[in-house]
Amino acid sequence: MMARTPDSSEGLFTDAAKNWELQRLYKDLTVAKRDFAPHKRRGLTETEKKHLRGLLCDYSPAEMAKKLHKSARGVEADLCSTIYRYVEQLTERPPNTLKNWRDIPEWLEQRGYKIQVSDAVDGEKAIASSPSDDIEAGHRVDIAAQYDRLIRLEELKRESRAWCIERFRIAVSSKEEAVSLADDLSIGSPPSNLLRLDPGKVSLVVGELGIGKTLIAQRLFQQAIQQAQESTNTAIPVYLESWQWRQERRLKKAVEAAADGLGNPRTQGAIVILDGLDEVETRLASQVLSEAHRLVEEWDNTTVIITSRPTRYTDDVQGKILVPLLSEVQAYALIERVSKLQMTAMICSRWTEAIRDAIRRPLFALIVARYLRRADQKAPRSTGKLLSWLVEDALEQVNADRSNCDQLLKRLAMLSIESGGDRIRATDVAPTLDALKPLLDSRLVVERSRGIISFPLPILTEWFAAQSLADDPSKVENFVSDPRQLENWRYPLTIATATFGHELVSKLLVPIAKKYPAFAAEIVREGTTRRGNEEVSLPSPRQCGQQIQTVMPAWIEGIGSLAQLIAPIRQDGTVKPIGVRTDGAWLEAAWYEGSENLQNIVNLPLDWKCPDSREWYKWTSGRSSRPGHESAWAWRWTLDKLVKNLSRKLESTTLLVDSEILIREAAWRAALAIVEYRPNSKLTKLKSWELDEIPLTHIEETLSEIEVKAKLNCYVILPDIGSSLRTKEQEYYLKQLRREVNRLQSLGESALYNPWPGSDRTQGKWLWEGYSLERLRIRAEKVYKGALDAYQLIVNTWFKQLTPGMQIAAMLPARLVGAIAPSPPNPGPFGSPPYFDWFLEALPENAQNEVEIAINEHCLRLVETHRERMDFASRQLSLLRPNAAVWIRYVPYNGNFSDHFFGHSPATALAYSWLREDLTGIFGFGRQV
Repeated sequence: MMARTPDSSEGLFTDAAKNWELQRLYKDLTVAKRDFAPHKRRGLTETEKKHLRGLLCDYSPAEMAKKLHKSARGVEADLCSTIYRYVEQLTERPPNTLKNWRDIPEWLEQRGYKIQVSDAVDGEKAIASSPSDDIEAGHRVDIAAQYDRLIRLEELKRESRAWCIERFRIAVSSKEEAVSLADDLSIGSPPSNLLRLDPGKVSLVVGELGIGKTLIAQRLFQQAIQQAQESTNTAIPVYLESWQWRQERRLKKAVEAAADGLGNPRTQGAIVILDGLDEVETRLASQVLSEAHRLVEEWDNTTVIITSRPTRYTDDVQGKILVPLLSEVQAYALIERVSKLQMTAMICSRWTEAIRDAIRRPLFALIVARYLRRADQKAPRSTGKLLSWLVEDALEQVNADRSNCDQLLKRLAMLSIESGGDRIRATDVAPTLDALKPLLDSRLVVERSRGIISFPLPILTEWFAAQSLADDPSKVENFVSDPRQLENWRYPLTIATATFGHELVSKLLVPIAKKYPAFAAEIVREGTTRRGNEEVSLPSPRQCGQQIQTVMPAWIEGIGSLAQLIAPIRQDGTVKPIGVRTDGAWLEAAWYEGSENLQNIVNLPLDWKCPDSREWYKWTSGRSSRPGHESAWAWRWTLDKLVKNLSRKLESTTLLVDSEILIREAAWRAALAIVEYRPNSKLTKLKSWELDEIPLTHIEETLSEIEVKAKLNCYVILPDIGSSLRTKEQEYYLKQLRREVNRLQSLGESALYNPWPGSDRTQGKWLWEGYSLERLRIRAEKVYKGALDAYQLIVNTWFKQLTPGMQIAAMLPARLVGAIAPSPPNPGPFGSPPYFDWFLEALPENAQNEVEIAINEHCLRLVETHRERMDFASRQLSLLRPNAAVWIRYVPYNGNFSDHFFGHSPATALAYSWLREDLTGIFGFGRQV
């Protein structure tokens, strides 16, 4: 027998591509293989594909064996355990009924996998007319492979069009209208800054639910397919839904798998479209963003487009592309087109503000159009009622039992959410496909592949998952202890908060707020509005007070020791009495500070805000506002009150923490203020940043004088740390100075020293010019180590309960890895300090913080020199921080020295800047919400 060369079987049986839809067949047999043998490797092997092609080319097992230089028994055995069984599964035949190899082509032709003659002729013409760089270069072209590629591209184009029709069918009532909308390329047209897909670029397309992000992605995919059909060597079009790249875990592998049969993306490049970044956990989303940037760097002629709803991690992305809302004119035109009704002022005037806002998103404009045709022009009231009506109308069209269908829809939604968005087996939802037929006919549910079903739109999954929580709020107890499941339920919980009543929302949020207050705060901010409108009146004052006093204890228990600083509590931790007044949609409420023993809820006195009134001093933390229109408004109202109090606390850096670093920096800052207040001829010759020590005698004299005057209620205002409005802040700094002076005197010291290494060379125009790179490195290591230790102590003292949602705090203890690069040779008129960038590596819980800083003479970014180390740090998060990894959206990374690095208290400034950054991610400080 002739010895087989390594590639001797390559190119065999390729004629099968001329007569059979191989790519579709490979795809469907992959599903059948998974159903038949879940333990086997995912996807068909090359041998299995080769055997299948041989059978489709009318080769018997014995004839194939000769071609492949194998034994006939071996090939027959392989077929019996693989292809025969997969085809039985695919064609829904009983097991082991395939007795003759000739049944394979016959059964598959019956299932529609054989190409019609006219299609084959068109394909051959397309290959002949397709420009090819290979042909121009005189290279041999594999006609069968090119034919297979074109067929695959045509399949992708049809699948994309079918996807568009399927989505439109949910919102509009007729198939003809759905086809018309799908074929109208002006609908879903990409924004102008996406019309040109520049290689080497990652574009993040961000838009609200229903705004048409996925439709834009499909239009871009269709354009990429068209380009690939017109040119052989162009970038390969790849479209991946979130469940596809989530399964692969590595973006590059997912792209290569999707590009199979279309060319080599490593040499040709690819146009990669990733849909639904918001549908995966935060850490995986961050990982995919990082891998996307790496992919466009490694592969020439490659671009990546990613779609997502607005999330915490999209807030941090620079240059993201925001999908604009429809204008009112565009929204009305779309509604008129589908409803066949003219949008008169009389019709539109009856719409609520919520609906007028919703129709600026195309999905809801289409649903409103369908609603108007069915509901005889009656005005919809809310998006929630609109979705409920959509489901009811779809089921009525197929005469389905609403009660039974609702239960199946909720079960499918619950399984989809709990699996993280994976496709669900039909038999896991209902015992037979017949039970699901009404849902499939209604198009509320679609069959993705044999036996695998899902909702066609994410909003339907989330809506029905929320309804399942309404049926049984106790379900929240099942996932409140599992951060990953809690994150999976984010959007259903948001919908529930936005649409359910106060009592039901409280049953869902109370256990979450007590255990994960940061996550609960995000749900409340996403699901409610800060201010309501005049259309919605509040309950009675007593009911308002009851709702506030029901919610506040949950927040208080959740935030732990922080409640002592920002919550209206007594010394025993209970909530103070509240006074309430209402006027239509307006609410006035304040907590009682007086000495009387009041009931938990009372009427707020009319003169509580009058400075001349006796009531002025009894009521604090008051607020007059028009709460959000949601029934769960009390959750947002109490959260906003706590956040406002916290924001005020963080205006200064004076939280009481027993940190040596914070105490020493506060003492040094106060000593500098004393020097400026009472100059010393020797000391005042130097700038504050040039001082290395201050004599204790000079400090003691002035400090003692200030303390004596304070006892007589005569306050001295020091520069930098004090003002008539900041007496408590000055008291804090002077207290730390006294503490440090006493300590030094007890040790026999004569001076207070600058906590950090100063400059080591002549000062230039800029502060950093007084430091050599080595001196700068030493100062940076000490300052950043002090800042990490101080921040960890701040968090452990006051913010422990919020830590899982705090990006930097959740990493601690950690190792800060950084590099300092020289200033550029031509810094410009405003100077340019040495470049410094760093990232964090989480360490075991009982470890100490570490700092590792090097000098980088070549000015390379850490992301270039330490990429593998940063990736490893990201992967380690799930092991080292299991309760927080799901919410840490990136390995913290930063660049440049802060403005305060060369000042009097750089570690304090760093620690508090990290604290504000972390809390902004949770509470949105400074953002209009």
